[in-house]
Amino acid sequence: MILTLYNTRSLFIKLIKSHNAILLGILGAIFGIIGTYLGIWYKGAIINYRDVGVIFTSLIGGFPSAFIAGGIASAHRLFLGGISAIPCAIGTFLSGIIAASIHYLTHGNPSIITIFFTASFAETVHLAIARYMIFPESLAIDITHKIFIPMVVVNTFGVTLLATMFKNFEWQMQLVSKITTNWFISIFEELIGTINTKNSEQNISKICQIIAQNSPVDGVFVTSQNSIISKYPEDLNLEIDYKKSIKSKKILKFFKNGTWYIVFPITIGDDTAGTLIFFSKDKMKEVHIFFGKKIVHILSLVFSIQKAVIEAKLAKEAQLREFTSKLSPHFLFNTLSTVRYFSNVEPKKSVECIDKLSELLRYIYERKDKLTTLESEINAIENYLGIMKMRYPEILEYKINCPKIDVKIPPFIFQPVIENAIKYGRKNNKIKIEISCHINEDRIRIEIRDHGPGIDKITMGTGLKLVSERLKLIYNNQASLLFENSNGLKVIFDLPAR
Repeated sequence: MILTLYNTRSLFIKLIKSHNAILLGILGAIFGIIGTYLGIWYKGAIINYRDVGVIFTSLIGGFPSAFIAGGIASAHRLFLGGISAIPCAIGTFLSGIIAASIHYLTHGNPSIITIFFTASFAETVHLAIARYMIFPESLAIDITHKIFIPMVVVNTFGVTLLATMFKNFEWQMQLVSKITTNWFISIFEELIGTINTKNSEQNISKICQIIAQNSPVDGVFVTSQNSIISKYPEDLNLEIDYKKSIKSKKILKFFKNGTWYIVFPITIGDDTAGTLIFFSKDKMKEVHIFFGKKIVHILSLVFSIQKAVIEAKLAKEAQLREFTSKLSPHFLFNTLSTVRYFSNVEPKKSVECIDKLSELLRYIYERKDKLTTLESEINAIENYLGIMKMRYPEILEYKINCPKIDVKIPPFIFQPVIENAIKYGRKNNKIKIEISCHINEDRIRIEIRDHGPGIDKITMGTGLKLVSERLKLIYNNQASLLFENSNGLKVIFDLPAR
């Protein structure tokens, strides 16, 4: 029942899908200890469901989880004592090992039938150990014969139920992802044309209308920290205290006068700029929460873009803004086409693609300083290449070997080189890109290499020319951009390490 709650279920799914063996092992141990305490004592033994947690988490996390969950739960049972303490401790530990073995044999993806028979077999082994290790024998026969059926049934049913719930949760989340992704794409495609820095309030009004008309909500509000900026339809009245969400920075639900509201805080950096509020006569479902979170990302991105564009007009580094605008609209719309495709085939990938695109756009349009960290620039490139890898899974391969180096570099200097490698670096229908970083005293060297035809077959486009000019301008000719043929094209950035 607890696992049917949205927040609990989301946390449960994230934990299981993370395959963090240590956390899974601790979770299994907690389940095991609870299962022991809620058991029924019978002639020195305990009829319990301790093995449920141990078996389930071992099926997910493998041997590390089995050792942690089985070890802790077994030690706890041994501590409680009784004539069955030692055999039951051994049985619980072996149950985890059996489940971990099935995890290994099924590559971490056992079917429900396999899970059912694994739990049954593990419990049978557990009770067989108890049968032959409890003395006197007459007492062992009495205990094991009396508790065999309830122990096997309860633990097998418990493990199978948890596994079935998890698979059902995963299916539901994929369905929600697919539905909301289609809404999201429709809205995003229309939002692209609304970014007008001359009248931001008009933009937001249009955004409210687009959201309301392309999603299953009856109305939408967008607020600042202190007032309503826009709403759709215009005759809506807001009867809740949305400022609670701004203060807490949490998604809040309200029900007032027969109306449901969900309030999503809109954050830009560390600040909460306002809220997005969904209004509906019907009860809000988790699909609305999932959808709202994605729309808030876009709203915060739109606000950031508007702010960045206004600031760019006042910026002295005009070439930088010209360069950042070179992120091709074709790339955006091709990426949206990729998201749309995955929304029908692999919903999880569509969400991953949207997240990567949001992070990349946020990095581009929220830049203020002339310099950024090497780590931030590499993260942006990883997001870009991750999206391109989704578009060309069979063609593109890339490898990044850049340890954390505490240096500052100009932002957006790698993007044209990467685009150049993807455009011209294909050979035998493969694109291979390698990025490496090295620091030597007061210099840093970044190499971007493809395995294409080399420099003879490419020309220096606008993007590469801008990079070269910016390096000269920023570093006063103390930096260089070099091109070498080395089984493909190698582009070398030689910069002062600041």
